[in-house]
This record gives sequence, structure tokens and C-alpha cells, in this order.
Amino acid sequence: MHEFILGIFRFIKSFLYLLRIICVFLILMLLLYWIQNLTNAHWEWMSFIKPFLDGLLAAANQIYSLSFDFFGAKFELKYASSLIILIAASLFLKLVSFGVEVIESLYKGARFVCKKSEETIVNKVLKDNITREEMKISKYSVVIHTQIKKKFSHAEISRTE
Repeated sequence: MHEFILGIFRFIKSFLYLLRIICVFLILMLLLYWIQNLTNAHWEWMSFIKPFLDGLLAAANQIYSLSFDFFGAKFELKYASSLIILIAASLFLKLVSFGVEVIESLYKGARFVCKKSEETIVNKVLKDNITREEMKISKYSVVIHTQIKKKFSHAEISRTE
């Protein structure tokens, strides 16, 4: 069960990391889309993400819709608002990822404390069982083997005459 829960934490962290990568991708695509609109170009390869970016720009236009001309190009600050939204989403995902790591460390700490307390209880029960078994024993045999170590013994001196 512990490995399953750790797997869930790994999955959540990986999923949040994937979402952050998607946010960075969207930021880059939004910057390219902004360049495309500033240069009045039409890049066909951006058509797959255009509906999403247009929706994001429409939402950002509700927040901040100021625009101005600069050297003949129309700068709309809804692009900057969209960038801020995507950066805030990425930072929020980073914060959520940090929260998941904190929860995971709390889980690991709580599991360690529970395991230690279980181990203490099992050791106490084992000690009580061993003490009870020893009390039942009424006869003891003590066997002592003696042997002189070589460094303490001295060799017999033999005289040849």
C-alpha cells in the first residue's frame, strides 16, 4: 500500500510538471502568435493552436484591453495580459507541486512514526513473551568447557642427555 501511495505522489508530481511544460509551450506559442500579428503575417503551421490562443486573448481582453500604435504596428496589451495569465498559471502549478511534496514528506514522516511505534509495541510484546517463557523453566543446566589458550600455556621442556 505504501508503494502505491508513493506512486500516486509520483504521478501527481509528474502530471503537474507536464502541465508546467504545456504552460511554457503555450507562452512560446503566444509570443510567436503575437509576432505573427505584429508583422501581419499568416503562418499556416500555427493554425492548430490558433483557436486556443484566440480564446485566451479574448479572456485577457476582458481584463486589460489597452492598445496603441508604435512605429506603425498596433500593440495590444491583451497579449501581455495573456502572458501574465500563463506565467501565473505556471507559478501556481509550481506552488501546487511544492504543496504535494510537503504532503508527501508529511506522509512519509507520519508513516515512519507509526512504524517506529509498531516496532516498539512488538518488541515489548516479544520481551514479555520471552520473560514469561523463561519463568516457566525450573531446571537449568550450565555447561562449562575449559581449555587453555596457546599463548598462556608453556611447552614441556625435554632434556636430551
